Amino acid sequence: NPPVQKDDLWAQACSGDAKTVNSWAKQWLDQMTINAKRYDFRKMSVESEFRKFSYKPVIIAGSGPSLKRVSKFLMPNKADVEHDRGEIGLVSCLHNYGYFEDLGIIPEYYVSLDAGQICIPEMVQGGSRKTVDGKIDEKFYWDSTKDKTLVAVTTSHPELLERWKGKILFFNILVPDQGFMEQALKIA
Repeated sequence: NPPVQKDDLWAQACSGDAKTVNSWAKQWLDQMTINAKRYDFRKMSVESEFRKFSYKPVIIAGSGPSLKRVSKFLMPNKADVEHDRGEIGLVSCLHNYGYFEDLGIIPEYYVSLDAGQICIPEMVQGGSRKTVDGKIDEKFYWDSTKDKTLVAVTTSHPELLERWKGKILFFNILVPDQGFMEQALKIA
């Protein structure tokens, strides 16, 4: 027998998750239900991309202050660009969308882990393209998603998925709550 039982490890690893699960479970399940009626999670699973980058390097781009310093290295392979990433794949958090779109940086995937509505305005936040009244041109950025791929959790906010015009691939999350997981498995 191992020195610590599996159930004890699970309880310790998930000890701080009860508040999150209790706060979000209903919204996650409601949104998953709506999304399951609109999308076929199995046919649109991120698993369809399995091995796409086997034995190849991939950059995972989070958002943060260093992004402005290193973004020149994330440029697509173009002869007129001094620094480019060549054939190296790029996966980015959705929060970088507006900023990357302005720079011409095109990740193979944008990933959204958030189920909250906050991810909708955040998607265009880093963009510099403005409307005549000086606001970020949300329509431009949402329209520009038509040739992009979003990897989204099945509990994503339905409005985010409705606005995305390109390909959507789904994945499930493991929530450290047996009741939640049982309900989620019935939906998805």
